Amino acid sequence: MKFSGLKRTGGVLLGLTALLNAGAAMAQERGAPYDRGNNQGVRDRPRPEYENSGMPAGGFRFYPSITASAESNDNVFADAADEISDTIARLAGSARFSSIWSRHAFNVTAAAATDKYSDNSQNDTSSYSLGADGRLDVTRAVRIDGALSYGSAFEARGVNDPRTAGGASRLVDPIEYETKAGSLGVTAELNRVRVALDADASQVDFDNGRLSSGAVFAQDFRDLDATDITARVDFALSPDTALFVSGSQGWRSYDVKDPAFGGNRDFEVTQALAGASFDITRLLRGEIGVGYSWATFDDAATYPEANGLSVSGKVDWFPTQLTTVALSAARNIEEAGVAGVGSITRADYGVRVDHELRRNIVLIGEGRFIRDEYNETNAAPTIAQREDDRTQYTAGIDWLLNRVATINGRYTRAEQDSNDAVVTGQDRSYEQNIAWIGLTLRR
Repeated sequence: MKFSGLKRTGGVLLGLTALLNAGAAMAQERGAPYDRGNNQGVRDRPRPEYENSGMPAGGFRFYPSITASAESNDNVFADAADEISDTIARLAGSARFSSIWSRHAFNVTAAAATDKYSDNSQNDTSSYSLGADGRLDVTRAVRIDGALSYGSAFEARGVNDPRTAGGASRLVDPIEYETKAGSLGVTAELNRVRVALDADASQVDFDNGRLSSGAVFAQDFRDLDATDITARVDFALSPDTALFVSGSQGWRSYDVKDPAFGGNRDFEVTQALAGASFDITRLLRGEIGVGYSWATFDDAATYPEANGLSVSGKVDWFPTQLTTVALSAARNIEEAGVAGVGSITRADYGVRVDHELRRNIVLIGEGRFIRDEYNETNAAPTIAQREDDRTQYTAGIDWLLNRVATINGRYTRAEQDSNDAVVTGQDRSYEQNIAWIGLTLRR
């Protein structure tokens, strides 16, 4: 599942999201009739002379890394009226044990990061995550994937912060949240047919924040338990093209009722998709699914059913061997992070270009657009008029010095355009420029 606004801006190096999706990453297509080896992206291409080989540890290899970076941010509070700039020093480390067995697989990962602000020390954060994932090869055609993760991180500024004129009630400390997650999946390939059944469960607990006035900014109402079950069937038309249908059922349960209206925001969300996966010629590979989703609430009198088009897609285009263009699109019903709202419909579109300037130098260009539409609440009909649009443009470079060291640099321009100033009187629009450079050492 995804949570609204939980991704840190500014290129945080802690890989919590990757841990939560570790099980899915191991379920990639392998073997005929699901070969997907026609194309190789810039980031997929092996570079043995620049790749770290890790250290032997019995039947495993150990991959440690540490990153030091410096960031400049011209609006650290993501505020429309009172922009405050700062520089941030970041230190992040990770360690991974990966099996090197001929069958089955098992990985253990740990990561931690700390941010120190030069002038606004109340923004200082320390995050960490722990995870394990594995694959059991029952037969050549049947496998079981599983993952567990635990972590603590901080919510991005500007998404769910309180907003008043001139920042008079600014959120002093960023919101911290703790996540526990697990997944289990079974995949069977029967000639041209592949069947997959996956179950995911997660729990998110939020800590309260503190306003500049000294008042408590309550967040307990966002504590959430989520469970999803997904079934999918693929039929291979050829080794490089397959059709699929999938259906999922999800349950969202909150620990606390809506503090704005006292309603029960627990809901079920159903999604049905149909589409195709492909790796054709030397130009295109990807997967596109289109369908419908709907959410029904236990308290239907306060929160009417939300429904609409669902989209899930990612397509890689290879105009040359040195350039990869990745397009992505998603549209789903998700949890809302503010009181008085049962759910939002989020559309997320992106494009990324990776260009191999030299074998060890990759240039990056990326654009992303996110729209959050707040779904209807009978207790406050005007809330459905709220829309938040976020755009983000990034340019960067990855310079592989050798097997041990890499230099990364990024510049990001982020903007949020929200009509919430009209709907509730809170101005959530802002602009932000972020630049950072970092050095990673690894084995």
